[in-house]
Amino acid sequence: MNQDIKLLAKTLQEVMPEVCKEWNNDNLGRFLYAYRNKPFKEIFKNRQTQEKTKAISPIIDEIVAEFIQEKIEAFTITEGKGFDYTLNNTEIEWKNSLSNSKSWTGNGYKKTNWHVLCKFVMNEDGKIEKYFACIVPYDNIKSNWSKPKNSNFSSLELLISDYNDIIKVVGDLIPKKKYLEPQFVNNCSL
Repeated sequence: MNQDIKLLAKTLQEVMPEVCKEWNNDNLGRFLYAYRNKPFKEIFKNRQTQEKTKAISPIIDEIVAEFIQEKIEAFTITEGKGFDYTLNNTEIEWKNSLSNSKSWTGNGYKKTNWHVLCKFVMNEDGKIEKYFACIVPYDNIKSNWSKPKNSNFSSLELLISDYNDIIKVVGDLIPKKKYLEPQFVNNCSL
């Protein structure tokens, strides 16, 4: 593991509780206001988790980036073709999911070696109750993005055989039949 990724893992572990607190205590209210103060569960009634992730993930990305940049000046939002952030010369792809499933959604192709995978599970009021984060060295694992189907989306599930190569940042991964399942951390201030 390179020094940039070690530093990012340590920093992400430190800031994740603050990211949740920031969403729960500040940004959730702003989000609801933008939707004319509808209850959170009404906003996403009859919508798939991908729709919720598409609406909320960019806000969480901004919060995460801000907290990390406060601690690591060299961490920059790059959003180049194939990666979202750069730490010195290390390109980093970032994937958030708002489901408690064992998969992440993407567009089906490898972008860069380092993938940060985060999950934020919210209650029906929109507050983050639990979360998970890991860093995947994509070049060193057997897990792969599925082939995109008619939606142009694919999914990534982490294979049990990759357990020792994945950097567990917040929470852990539990081996199930074939895949690893996130074990969440529940220390969000509600």
